[in-house]
Amino acid sequence: KIIILKSLLYKYAINNGISNFNTASYIQVTDFDLSDHYWQPMNTFAGVYDGYGFKITGITGESSVSSFGLVSSLSGTWKNSGLSVSIDNSANYDYSVATLAVNTTSSSIIDRCYVSGSIYVSTTGILKSNYVAGLVVNHYGTIKNCYSIATLTATSKYLGNSGEIRT
Repeated sequence: KIIILKSLLYKYAINNGISNFNTASYIQVTDFDLSDHYWQPMNTFAGVYDGYGFKITGITGESSVSSFGLVSSLSGTWKNSGLSVSIDNSANYDYSVATLAVNTTSSSIIDRCYVSGSIYVSTTGILKSNYVAGLVVNHYGTIKNCYSIATLTATSKYLGNSGEIRT
């Protein structure tokens, strides 16, 4: 079953009574802009999201989040998607910030995606575990044919456009 996405993924699913929104399949049919909203990350996404070559722009988060990405944990497939981010974050605690996902599982597939924009994280206090990445912070699955040209600025233990790749 494929559901055509005409609005924000989460809002669309909730407003249309899709109870299994995080395991459904979606096709993006136009560019859309999230700049009027602070995005709240989906906890998990195990479905298939095909951006169909369109972009999601204006991805922003609250200024003091400790964990940020479109998805907190990705175990499904995300493909053919352009993502544009603008995050300006102040943290006085440990944080993980990325555009697509904070964590992925070994079953996740990210294919033909790109990230542009900027992520800036300023910190205060003693920080133990800090991660900033353009696409994904902690990755265990497959990333192919993807790139990030996002500008990353942070006082961080780990800073990179591909994040920390683990096998």
